[in-house]
Amino acid sequence: VECLAESSLSTLVNTFSLPGNSPQTCQEIPPQQKPSIPTLDFVPSTEHEHTLASIIQRLEWENELLCQCAIELQAANVLNEAYCAVLCEQLAFKEEKGKKKKTASGWLMGDGMPVLLTGDDFYERVVQWEKSQEEAAAAKQNRKAAKVMRDSKLADWIKKCDEWTAEIKRIEETWDKAKEEWNEEKEKWK
Repeated sequence: VECLAESSLSTLVNTFSLPGNSPQTCQEIPPQQKPSIPTLDFVPSTEHEHTLASIIQRLEWENELLCQCAIELQAANVLNEAYCAVLCEQLAFKEEKGKKKKTASGWLMGDGMPVLLTGDDFYERVVQWEKSQEEAAAAKQNRKAAKVMRDSKLADWIKKCDEWTAEIKRIEETWDKAKEEWNEEKEKWK
């Protein structure tokens, strides 16, 4: 109990409460105090008193041990509830992710389990599924059209780049010719 009281779980020794949404309830264990009953501090003078004093001492020790076990169980319960809360969040996230993935891939009912196919709810699901399939097909067509347009613009740009490169080479050749002629004229005048 003393080790637990000095640790980071010291709040479990003095006060303890479960989360409000938990159906479990737990009785708070008060901190242990030595009894201050003067009759228990006597020195036994007879064999019978000695036996009773040893029984009282053993029962106090057992009571202290049981309180320590109860506190440890409360600490373990709090840690388990925190761990379970984290697992519940992770499981809910994974289930939501799985639902989104299956409905996006084109499954009408979602989980593959047999379902009675009657009623307005099923009809609404079919209408919604057909609408999502049409939207997916339209989005695919739009992507294809955008790719064709992008490819044609890229081909035009590459063609213009080739024309610019050819023009630059022609200008460089003209400049090199003019430079050679100028150097020849320069040599004549020396």
